[in-house]
Amino acid sequence: MSERSNYVALGLEPGVPSAEIKRAYRNLTLKFHPDASRNPDTANRFARVVRAYKTLCALPEPPLGERPVGERPVGERPRGGRSAGSQESAVAGGGSHSASYRAAALTGGEPADLFVLGSILVSSDSVEERALAARHLGLSGRRSAWVFLRKGLYDSHSSVAGACVRAAAALGLAQGAGEIASAYIRCGAELREAILEAARATGDKILLPAIEAACADEDPKRRAAALELKRRMAMAQSGSSASSP
Repeated sequence: MSERSNYVALGLEPGVPSAEIKRAYRNLTLKFHPDASRNPDTANRFARVVRAYKTLCALPEPPLGERPVGERPVGERPRGGRSAGSQESAVAGGGSHSASYRAAALTGGEPADLFVLGSILVSSDSVEERALAARHLGLSGRRSAWVFLRKGLYDSHSSVAGACVRAAAALGLAQGAGEIASAYIRCGAELREAILEAARATGDKILLPAIEAACADEDPKRRAAALELKRRMAMAQSGSSASSP
């Protein structure tokens, strides 16, 4: 896999801090280890996660200036949005959280507060904060994160919707299969590329409905990529079935 694909396999973006890589690895290995999941079909995902983690651990951590979207100091004025202080009331349901509480959520405080992260994802004026919240929802390792990630699929900015796809794919959130496929059909080229990228990196079958939709894409390159992905995933599935007792 490419360097970027190794990040996407963990639900991340290139350049994230090593702490996020370790956290994603811990959560995903606990979820996909065949002994823990009691499902031999997760062996392929487990192997991808381990391979991606080992590859990324061998890379030097990038300087702050090269961090991905959303990796700015919390409290800094968001580009094109309200100040951090005025955003304290920008949460779902009209509630509010202190700046320190928001900062803890956006910097990966554990345990993750899904409500705070979800509120930021659906209501922050900052594209960077919304994308960062989506990523940390994925890092939570919790299936209930889908309640908020599904809303992010409708975000007007493709980088936010793409972050939601990566998070859902990394976590193998089966309940998201249909809505991710719908997002592929209704959205533009950037999100379609993000969905195919997530499918290549994770090989997770929750993306199969989206791949089926992509097989009819008007763009010949995406259509060919989808057909190849479908073939590879079918082979992986048949190999997994053959090795099962």
